[in-house]
Amino acid sequence: MNWFDIVKGKYISKKILTEIREAIESVKGVTVEEVTSSRKTQHLKYKCVYDGEDSPDGKPVKFVITTGGRNLARVDRIRPLMRKNVKKALEQKKVFIGEW
Repeated sequence: MNWFDIVKGKYISKKILTEIREAIESVKGVTVEEVTSSRKTQHLKYKCVYDGEDSPDGKPVKFVITTGGRNLARVDRIRPLMRKNVKKALEQKKVFIGEW
C-alpha cells in the first residue's frame, strides 16, 4: 500500500485509481502526467495536459483535477463525474470542447 491508497481515511483500490485515470483520459486529447497527494488534505491531484484541436492557441493546456475517495465507491459513477470535472477545468482555461 502506498500514500495514495488512503484518501479521507478510506482505502482506495488500485481498480478505483485506474478507473479515475482512465475516465480523465477518456476525454480526447487529455493525458495524465502525474498523480500526487496533498498530505494536509489527503486529496489526490491529477496533473493533466490537454493537447487537442480545441486548444485556443494551438499549445498544450495544463490543468489539475483534485479528488478524494468520498462518493467514489461506486465505479459506475466515476466516469461521468471525472469527465464533467475535466470539462469544467478546461472551460476555466478557455478551452471549449465540442461534442461529449
